[in-house]
Amino acid sequence: MAPSQSIVGYPLQTEHGHIHQFSATYEIELKSTGFRVSYVGSRSTGQNYSVNINKPMPGTTPFTASSNPYPQFVSATMTRYNGSANYNGLQFDVRRRVGSLTFSANYSLSSSQANYLNTENPYNLLSRYANDGMTRRHYSSGTLTYALPFGHGRHYLNGAGGLTERVVGGWSTNVMTYLASGIYFSPSFSGSDPSNTNTLSGLPDLVGDPNNVPGGKSKTNWFNMAAFAVPQQGHFGNALPNSLEGQNLYQTHVSLIKSTPITERVKFNFVTQISNLFNHAQFLNPSGNISSASGSQFTSQIGTFDSYEVAKPRNITFQGAFVF
Repeated sequence: MAPSQSIVGYPLQTEHGHIHQFSATYEIELKSTGFRVSYVGSRSTGQNYSVNINKPMPGTTPFTASSNPYPQFVSATMTRYNGSANYNGLQFDVRRRVGSLTFSANYSLSSSQANYLNTENPYNLLSRYANDGMTRRHYSSGTLTYALPFGHGRHYLNGAGGLTERVVGGWSTNVMTYLASGIYFSPSFSGSDPSNTNTLSGLPDLVGDPNNVPGGKSKTNWFNMAAFAVPQQGHFGNALPNSLEGQNLYQTHVSLIKSTPITERVKFNFVTQISNLFNHAQFLNPSGNISSASGSQFTSQIGTFDSYEVAKPRNITFQGAFVF
């Protein structure tokens, strides 16, 4: 009778993992401009992950349920606590304030990797490190805040009062720009079991340069699918998870703020916000599946505005609030 149950297991004795963090920073001010450069690193051990250990060794013999180590079960998922990860980051910051203008910018070069991200082969799981999939290699952002020079206490119309002050005074603007390399994603194949372990999809073999795209990268052909192949019989794929990089990030947001005093203690703030000012389309990563004709194509856009780093097509909002 074919097995119908799956089990989940945990070690009888577990230990909390360890994360060691360290950093070094140098700061200096030159001509009213502050500069800071930092190295930030961490080393993590004892990280937990889950893996199906009910698989035979990869080989050329076609899979049967009786070849599993625990043939009475469909799968046996074990939680292990021996994963490792590391992070290295170089960060640069610059800040300057001149009168009513404030400017800040930062850039980071980061590498975040772990050795437990590929759980296809429970017999050889921790031998290779791969990108964690969420940490961008390059990341920079800039913010500019400027109080417009009109109205009371400003360079122009300083002596204005009454209606004129209420119309021209209290204006400020804020600009935020984000530039970054893409988020990593994994190549894959589907529809076959070359390892003969009942693993019907997974990581392919790397046989070329995925960034060498004939005719150049485009939204309909983001990586060279010919650089990957379904693994040879009796083997798992040698490609690393999160080895492909998605679309670069470029977003600019602008806001215009008008603050109008009502009384000494009450003022009204009116805010106009423009997200994705230059209307750059931002897409979700391709599926990466070389068994699909659309595996290297961007097929859907970001659908929600859930942070300043991502945005739908250009969106303009108006907000008003009384501040006490």
